[in-house]
Amino acid sequence: MKGRPGVSRAAFRVPGACTRRWLTRRVFRFMGVVLCRAYIMGVAHPSPNALPETHRLVVVVDDEPQMRRIMAATLQDHYRVLSAESGEEVLALFGAMGRDISAVVTDIRMPGMDGLALAAALRDSGISVPILFVSGFGVVGEAPGPFLPKPFLPDDLLAAVQQLLDDVEGDD
Repeated sequence: MKGRPGVSRAAFRVPGACTRRWLTRRVFRFMGVVLCRAYIMGVAHPSPNALPETHRLVVVVDDEPQMRRIMAATLQDHYRVLSAESGEEVLALFGAMGRDISAVVTDIRMPGMDGLALAAALRDSGISVPILFVSGFGVVGEAPGPFLPKPFLPDDLLAAVQQLLDDVEGDD
């Protein structure tokens, strides 16, 4: 499509997102991430062979719905994923699922309970879970743990989460 920056026609395969066929969709650019629109919107259903074989559960926290969907979609082929839009929702999830949650990926700046307050609340509750902080504001010094600046590529997010979980397994 001419005249619209960031939108074009393309044929490509989203690994694990669609059942072994090529998609022709508009390429959608958001926060530097290019993904198939059907994949972002949840239209393309994963094939049964593409479902994650892991028991690890990752919670994705971001107040921006589109970014939350992108991160969850990126991780869902490798982990079980739950999404939350606030720190308060995550605390409720920990109340219900506590020990099942393996890691948290949280935005630092959110209205209400931000990522830093969430980390402090989990620590004060005696919950020890690895947390990956993400932010588009580049506040690396603020993060009390691993940090991934936005925009990032899907592979960068996967690598950061895998490293986070590997570090925890190495400590055990």
